[in-house]
Amino acid sequence: MKLKDTIKGFLKMTGHYSGSAVYLAEHGYNDKYFEMLLSERESAKKRSEIEEGQALYAQALMYKGRLKEALEEYEKVDIGKLAKHLNSVFVNNYILCLFLLNKFGKAKEIYTEYNSIALAENT
Repeated sequence: MKLKDTIKGFLKMTGHYSGSAVYLAEHGYNDKYFEMLLSERESAKKRSEIEEGQALYAQALMYKGRLKEALEEYEKVDIGKLAKHLNSVFVNNYILCLFLLNKFGKAKEIYTEYNSIALAENT
């Protein structure tokens, strides 16, 4: 059994982005991860998969330190279309990105609007 199959099973990684998620777990945020993620995002068909790819891309940009680009991508995501297990992580990372860019007013606005998501039990 390959390491990627072991990781997939252990972390219960399934779905449209499981390939890039496994790669990320093994190698971190690097150029190949971005390529894989963008490829998976381009092949997404369902609205929820498209939004998930957008959210993952925004978060990846933030963790690579590309904050201004990340913010542009965060603003494109329809939070209501994200799966419940993703939306709280997304909202908290979005707020973090705003905080790191010293956009405290916008961070407060997002926190206020999505408070119940930001403070969900799975965060």
